Amino acid sequence: MSNEGESTDESAVSYLLAIDQGTSSSRAIVFDAEGRVAASAQRPFDQVFPQDGWVEQDPEALWQSTLAAAREAIAASGVAASSVAAIGIANQRETTLVWDAATGEVAGNAIVWQDRRTAERCERARGEGMEPELVDITGLLIDPYFSSTKLEWLLAQDDLARRARAGEIRFGTVDSFLIWRLTKGARHVTDATNASRTQLFDIGRQVWSERLLDYFDVPVSVLPEVQDCVGELGIADAQWFGAAIPICGVAGDQQAALIGQACFAPGLTKSTYGTGCFLIANTGRERVRSRARLLTTVGYRIAGDPCYAVEGSIFNAGVAIKWLRDKAGLIETAAETEAVARRIGGDTGGVYVVPAFTGLGAPHWRPDARGLVTGLTLDTGADEIVTATLKSVAFQTADLLAAADADGVPVKALRVDGGMVANDWFCQFLADVTDLEVARPDNAETTVVGAGLLAAVGAGMYADLESAAASWQLDRPDRTFTPHATRAARSAWLGGWHAAVQRALSVPALDPLTGLLDRRGFMSEAGRRLQLADRRDGPLALLYIDLDRFKQINDGFGHAVGDAVLHAFARVALEGVRDDDVVARIGGEEFVILLDATPLEGAKRVAERIRTEFRRVAVDGLPDDFAVTLSVGIAASVHGENLEAFMARADAALYEAKAAGRDCVRVHQEPASHNIGPGP
Repeated sequence: MSNEGESTDESAVSYLLAIDQGTSSSRAIVFDAEGRVAASAQRPFDQVFPQDGWVEQDPEALWQSTLAAAREAIAASGVAASSVAAIGIANQRETTLVWDAATGEVAGNAIVWQDRRTAERCERARGEGMEPELVDITGLLIDPYFSSTKLEWLLAQDDLARRARAGEIRFGTVDSFLIWRLTKGARHVTDATNASRTQLFDIGRQVWSERLLDYFDVPVSVLPEVQDCVGELGIADAQWFGAAIPICGVAGDQQAALIGQACFAPGLTKSTYGTGCFLIANTGRERVRSRARLLTTVGYRIAGDPCYAVEGSIFNAGVAIKWLRDKAGLIETAAETEAVARRIGGDTGGVYVVPAFTGLGAPHWRPDARGLVTGLTLDTGADEIVTATLKSVAFQTADLLAAADADGVPVKALRVDGGMVANDWFCQFLADVTDLEVARPDNAETTVVGAGLLAAVGAGMYADLESAAASWQLDRPDRTFTPHATRAARSAWLGGWHAAVQRALSVPALDPLTGLLDRRGFMSEAGRRLQLADRRDGPLALLYIDLDRFKQINDGFGHAVGDAVLHAFARVALEGVRDDDVVARIGGEEFVILLDATPLEGAKRVAERIRTEFRRVAVDGLPDDFAVTLSVGIAASVHGENLEAFMARADAALYEAKAAGRDCVRVHQEPASHNIGPGP
């Protein structure tokens, strides 16, 4: 590919407009038919963080930044809009939007792929045994990352569920939304790669899954029509660019990068380092069923024939560098990180950074994990932390490659792209830690290159992707980095990294809304205390608590009021127990309290005190005469009983309280002998 600014005879050449709508910016490039860059433009935009773990975007910012970047690129190229033969679109995947089918007005902000608000819902699905079926149908594990639970959450807001059933609402990932806007509502479509990331699409049959639409309560009328990655997916109205332009290629950003790296044969692998890091290996027509907790996805689909891939997803890569700059204040520009790493010879002095700002992706899939810095000493400075953050991205890549190898997809060489690979030190360390040759292309922004290539094939300029890639010279890397590290050095690096990850995974997990322990945190702490109680032969009491008629509060007064009720209960519960007792929110409106060295009568007094006090709490948004009540079940621990059996007995007592009319306390007196077993 030649560089921006090289001129061609406009009358003899058709041009392509390639759009890459990303997580933090929208980019557009005007290519000629041979892949030469005529002009480019980029428009950044801000994300919104309403709560811990929540990530949103203003849909109008997505649209306006895309439109502005595309218009600017066309203007800078000097090419008439009528000479643009086709548009290709690559987009951030999984990000979920809903809008009015008649007016196009968007219902609230987009929920971004990084968002973790549905973690509890995912835990419930896992508890219901849904993961094997979901993996079988969609190739995807249960995680808030995907669109399914995001869409379910959105449709539960306000009156959207009723309107969706009435056919008044449309859902789409970002590609669908942009095509809807560009065609002025004429087309509601997506492509197979984006559909495969919703967790609602059957990747074997290549259709929306009726079973999963029913499970997530999604009406089929809200869904876009699924198309191939090439072909005419709509026509952008002349209002936007000065001429009507067909949209001839679409793919999710990571699949577009796979195409932009010319990974068309099974085994060819690319790793993109943008906001997150995404490693994808082409597996051809074979759908690999991962045993190492990677994802099976659609790499691309042409003429109805899907090419499959396995993917490992890292949620925090470039965004970790942005954190160093914008929040930690350790650098002024991302480009400084290379000089920093070289200044200390890459030696972090034993410091490791686990950048789990929004959880850990593959192969751990722990949305509740949070970031960690370990190994700090009095000699640690900013340079060590910056370099350790760079290294963390390479370490996570090594973990993904090990998982791919375990799945029978060995990677012999790695093609890299994205903003981070401009850093030569990072690329060399990546080669060293993975023991692979790392190839960097001439244009590291291969996502937008892939969008252009799809548009070129869709517009009929080339017969297929292979001939287009050959013409665009995509098989000629700018630079190749070969590994130089010893096996001992690699082993030491990865040993320290894996120890740091285990520390991050063992940090008590907190519920982002109430600040209490969440289910995972409670299960870990309660299991430890139950073992101690067994050794000391001391009693534990468990209160299993449910806020009565909580759904009526959410539906009648809104989710903000519901959240205030949850906050109020957390405060009352903490005030009603001792400092060393455990209070946790384990899901929705369910809470547990574990009381140390407390017999049943004492536990009942605590429960009655909390129940009575909570009845008197005034919550903003609720009528003065509206009393929120509790139902409580209590059980005492029994020597040799496991935690699950202990909780089941308290839960049984809770159901007795509900059956008795709610707003009361019930005690489970005797353990069920068949539930008693070895300790956890």
